[in-house]
Amino acid sequence: DDRSDESNGEEEVRSSAKTRTAYSCIQIIKENHRQQIYAVEINNQVQYPDGILFASVGANSIQVYKFDTNTNKTQLVHAYLDPDANEEYFACAWTTIDDKTETSPKVLLAAGGERGVIRILDINRKSQHTALLQTGAINHLTFAKAKPNLLCTASKNFTVTLWDVLSSMCLVVFHGPNGHTDQVLCVCDMKEKN
Repeated sequence: DDRSDESNGEEEVRSSAKTRTAYSCIQIIKENHRQQIYAVEINNQVQYPDGILFASVGANSIQVYKFDTNTNKTQLVHAYLDPDANEEYFACAWTTIDDKTETSPKVLLAAGGERGVIRILDINRKSQHTALLQTGAINHLTFAKAKPNLLCTASKNFTVTLWDVLSSMCLVVFHGPNGHTDQVLCVCDMKEKN
């Protein structure tokens, strides 16, 4: 009896020692607005030879950075400041859309927040692709993996909204008397089983 307790304890110690990894902070980024950062999203859809693209949102600011994996340095690639100083961005999400009319895919970043305006930024062109307007502040955004032009938003007004960012159309708003009874905090994409 005692022997089995000791061996279990030893196994736990050994397995936890094997899983330890040393991490260290290599850089701290301070943004000019000096306010909360509500979301940071890495673009996992586009492979860059020497770096990683990521975005942060907070206050009325959207920042896009490139982290160089060779030098461990981060560079600001694109900064968007909303014209409304009272806007507060809470969420952002990446998508990549193959556009047959262009030589490379569109790399888009969606960001939304307090005012209910969803900014869709074209990262390659460093411009706004479109703006979508819904009622209620946006808590979370996610793009569908199977159809990268479809964007789903979770809102403080108890709704979930599905958008087509290429046509700038609202496809459906999920709500109703038997729907959510409080704000929707998050939405996620479920992979379809083939």
